[in-house]
Amino acid sequence: MIKNDRLLRLLPALLALALLLALSPPPASASTYGLTSSNKTALDKLIAASDQTTARKLEQQYKDVLARQSEEASWDTRIRELHYANEERIAKLRTAIRQIGDSRIRQLEQQVQQTKARYKPLLDTQTVLNRQIAAAKPLKDKELNKALKAQADQLRWAVQLARDDIRAREQALKQAKSEKAKTTKKLRDMLAGVDPLKVQIRSAKSTISALKKQAASGWQAANQAIRKKDASAVSRAFSSLATLTRQLAADKQKQHGLETKISELIARVERELPRN
Repeated sequence: MIKNDRLLRLLPALLALALLLALSPPPASASTYGLTSSNKTALDKLIAASDQTTARKLEQQYKDVLARQSEEASWDTRIRELHYANEERIAKLRTAIRQIGDSRIRQLEQQVQQTKARYKPLLDTQTVLNRQIAAAKPLKDKELNKALKAQADQLRWAVQLARDDIRAREQALKQAKSEKAKTTKKLRDMLAGVDPLKVQIRSAKSTISALKKQAASGWQAANQAIRKKDASAVSRAFSSLATLTRQLAADKQKQHGLETKISELIARVERELPRN
């Protein structure tokens, strides 16, 4: 009974461990993109047992393939670093573009509110006076109408100046918002130029993925040929791998070139950002 209770307590942990193992990807096999350690030793023995011409050819072919793989790995590193740098710059640019003119607009909005508040008593006085004039007309009291009209005349110029001041500040705010919209659209349109480049990068990645599958099959063929001690088959496999790895390196260089174009486009947008 005690053992069963202990087992029941451990069951959730055991299930979690089983799930983790099931979801974890299997370790990459060295044979998927290279020679196994045992086959590397077997290749050395095969070269040693071959005639001088065959041995030299196999050695050179293997070195060529490794050199192209090293070049490919170098491009991988450069692509990864540039891509992450580009994405970080794009994210910062989008934020900067979104915030263009915001501080100026907030300042002008505050000025409009303050100006309206400052003139509110004057404008309220005019409103009240106009109502009084309208109410006094039916009474046909000449002295009252004259007095109210005199007050209205005294306020007229002050009210006009107040309205002109408010209108000017509202116009400045409207202009600032218009300039923000115009500049924001221009920069977003410029930055949208990265989209077709990213489409090209996705296409390049698809091509590279297909080539890597072919290369994995090529290494599998090379490993099998080495185990069979078939020097001719090994040479053919290395020849095929040399072509594939050379193409992979070339395609990754092109991919890096596309990331470079994105970087250059980002720099142009950055130079167009308004300087506060």
